[in-house]
Amino acid sequence: MKTIPTHFHPNRPMFRPTHVRRFGSSSKLRSIAVALLLVTAYYVYRPSKPQIIPTWHELPSSKPIDGCSPNTSLALSRVVITTKTGATEASLKLPPQLRNSLRCAPHLYVFSDMAQKLGDVQVHDALDTIPSSVKDNNPDFDLYRAQLALQSTPEKIPETLSGFVHPGNKDDNAAWVLDKYKFNHIVEKTWQMKPDMDWYFNIDADTYVFLSSLAVWLALLDPLKEALIGNVALIIGKEFAHGGSGILMSRAATRSFVVDHNGTAARWDAEMRNNCCGDWVLAQIFNGYGVQLKPASPMLYGEALGSIGFEGGNWCQPVASLHHVEKGEADRIGAFEGRRVDRDAAVTYAEIFDGLILESIPSESRADWDNSSEDETVKDIDSMESCVSACEKNDKCLQLRFNGNECMLGTKKVKLGEVDKPKKEDGKDEKKWQSGWNRTRIAEWASGQKPCTKLVFPI
Repeated sequence: MKTIPTHFHPNRPMFRPTHVRRFGSSSKLRSIAVALLLVTAYYVYRPSKPQIIPTWHELPSSKPIDGCSPNTSLALSRVVITTKTGATEASLKLPPQLRNSLRCAPHLYVFSDMAQKLGDVQVHDALDTIPSSVKDNNPDFDLYRAQLALQSTPEKIPETLSGFVHPGNKDDNAAWVLDKYKFNHIVEKTWQMKPDMDWYFNIDADTYVFLSSLAVWLALLDPLKEALIGNVALIIGKEFAHGGSGILMSRAATRSFVVDHNGTAARWDAEMRNNCCGDWVLAQIFNGYGVQLKPASPMLYGEALGSIGFEGGNWCQPVASLHHVEKGEADRIGAFEGRRVDRDAAVTYAEIFDGLILESIPSESRADWDNSSEDETVKDIDSMESCVSACEKNDKCLQLRFNGNECMLGTKKVKLGEVDKPKKEDGKDEKKWQSGWNRTRIAEWASGQKPCTKLVFPI
């Protein structure tokens, strides 16, 4: 874990006086030396025009946040971000991300399961080098073939094929099944496009990236050390980096995958059919190559804003990514970034709460909503009004939820929550949650948190 002052910016130039050799005692020589120092100081300290690195991926119709930070862009000049999407969702999920933080990424590549253009964005086919021996007679690629048949009219694909189910399992979305074949090829294709960069960061189309957080964090890490970094999840007891949170690979690790073990993706293509998830397979491959997964939660976060449980433990933690960020939310976060006083500093959970969450907390109870209050259960409560009253009587209660049977209070963290979608149990609809918040106590709770004078980064 690395701790740095919140004002530290590794990308800012530092001027250190250099030793000046004396050539003699002549006043003329001294004058020349002084003049040279003044000229040098001018070029070091002179005001410069923002060095906004040209990007090829901004949509013509976008309304971006107010400019890009030249310092952050320069700090990410050796970082490649790859966005993984699919033809059924690309036109819906990509534009909000591209018109907000990703518009300022110096090196961004978009990969999908079909090549196409979105505005001036070139979307690359991650699957085009998979041999026919793997694709033919493989139902996992039925959607791929259907998309290629509509490639000349890509605007029809979301409406026509978004509900495409896997022929072998009607419960599986075909786009999700096809997605697992992309991961290994994206690693190899990105290296071919931008070899020997310091870091490669693979995200989903609905992943929001705080570039300033990423820049400050990566300045503390060594790309020459083999590293696979992510939000750790488990499948059958084996760890992997959750793809939606973002998968971070160092130069050394990526070189091992692509160069030292040349042909990795091709060797695994046929095996992908028997595995559920591409991010899980990727982690197992790296593990086989001796690259251990390093945890980076909550720096890399796998859910949307409403799912964050704000508490003292994460209040001063920096955050670099959020997942499941849809159009309206991406624009809200982009506007928040544009309002920040220091846009080169890492974004903290405290900032997100103050700038995005507090204003969104309802003043009244919300039906069909689950804010995950779970710290205490109050017995003998038969109405939402009684549950609200129970929260008011408990000095520590910040929020509550009630489903007709249970009244549960939140006393340790604050969470906005999400829509409570209908669920069935034993064939019957479960009772849905109603949620409430005590805005006065929440505001007092937030103001009582310690100032974030130092940030602690993972790894």
